Amino acid sequence: MRMPFPPALLPAIAVCTLCSAGLPLEGAPVFRSSISDLSRDAILPELKRPADPAAPGVNGTTGQATARQQCEAGLASMKRGELVEAMGAFRKAIEIDPKYPHAHMILGLCHLFRREDKEGFLEMQREIDNHPDDPLVHTVLARVYAESPLHQERALREWQKVLALDPQNQEAVRALHMALTLGKKIQEDITLLETYAERVPSDKEMLYTLVGLYLRYGQKEKGIEAIRRNIHGRMTPRDRSEFAYKLAETATSLDLAMELSMRAVQDIEAICARTSDNIETDLENTALLLSSWDTLAWVHLLRGDLVQAEKYARAAWRISLDSRHGKRLALIYERQGKKREAKAQYSLADPFGASSQQSVYAQKRENLKTFHVPVQRKKVVGAPVLLVFNGKGLESVKVLNGDESMKVLAQQIKVPGVSFEFPDDGPERIVTRAILTCGPQDSTITLIQPTLAGFKPIGHAVRIVGSGIIDGKAVQPWDFQ
Repeated sequence: MRMPFPPALLPAIAVCTLCSAGLPLEGAPVFRSSISDLSRDAILPELKRPADPAAPGVNGTTGQATARQQCEAGLASMKRGELVEAMGAFRKAIEIDPKYPHAHMILGLCHLFRREDKEGFLEMQREIDNHPDDPLVHTVLARVYAESPLHQERALREWQKVLALDPQNQEAVRALHMALTLGKKIQEDITLLETYAERVPSDKEMLYTLVGLYLRYGQKEKGIEAIRRNIHGRMTPRDRSEFAYKLAETATSLDLAMELSMRAVQDIEAICARTSDNIETDLENTALLLSSWDTLAWVHLLRGDLVQAEKYARAAWRISLDSRHGKRLALIYERQGKKREAKAQYSLADPFGASSQQSVYAQKRENLKTFHVPVQRKKVVGAPVLLVFNGKGLESVKVLNGDESMKVLAQQIKVPGVSFEFPDDGPERIVTRAILTCGPQDSTITLIQPTLAGFKPIGHAVRIVGSGIIDGKAVQPWDFQ
């Protein structure tokens, strides 16, 4: 079924209803529901297109246009945080066309945000009665139920309906997978993902998860077979790194893990040999390179080659300052018998676990992000910059947003001491964001390494310097434009 709102309304919808973008309502008060503290960002659907005039529930052309106008007005009110006015507009739309797609659903959500659960669920039920085969309606209801610990079973029933109506719905598969995992219903989980993998072979994230289940729960041959089957297809560097990570997690077929991880590193290093015209692509490639180095370090560790393991783990940690990379390096030091270095590294990787010396290690970790550079300005100024490193040191500094004088200063920064130790002689370049701060006495470059709060990837985490990766897409926490 096509969606009932016109493209012209996209700016309003993008602000107030996109469930996937995670954008808050500007200036809107926070409404709560008695079933939970509902988040409009997580619940409201993405509605993009006008309804087809022949779609079920849409009356004649005049009625459709008038109902649409009322829904547009309702969404505009929601954008301003005016729920009462929005509800009035949706009611008028329903008076014009009682079966106008999604009008009852959004009216019901408005009630829920106002803690009017009885009225809210009644409107949701009316939407289902009007359009029982619309997967979007069941998706929204599942999201509502999922917000409350008391309604998880109802949420799962709705996700099952969504999957029955739309067998390729990734959100439903993920929700059911998580429920089956928590319930330790491993074989049901495997069956679910096997069916989905056959339907949507292009969804690599769920394939990584399925292979992980095979390897962890007594079906290692199936896992290895699935990996080898993909080797003969079009396997990307990330695919190789992810599969190697899954094998390392379970210490399975380490020869295959080494083959995959080494090839992944070689391929992504070749890709990173040149920077592109797209900053996000370069950042994403850097992320993949660091995670691939970390995976290769782990495989070397499991195979007993501590020298190679240390080289790759130290490079991944020093550039990313990712705590997981840091703890891997600490474990390698521990295996090497370097107790003092291991203890210090554990504290650097997790300074908040360093108890009495927490502030000391937190400061040391901050110092690892900062480089002093020999340029000066009479007044203290700063600008976001993009840094490119090669195996010899800092190759270039590009000011992303700043005046011309800052751009001139950036071109003067050629400091051999500002460098990272690469683990091999590959042609790769590292691209990362930073803040250049210039003053009369001291100037510094501070690397940007944001924390991705709440990011829980299903597969192996892809880390990125200067941004985050969610569902394979770069997400920037800062605006440098």
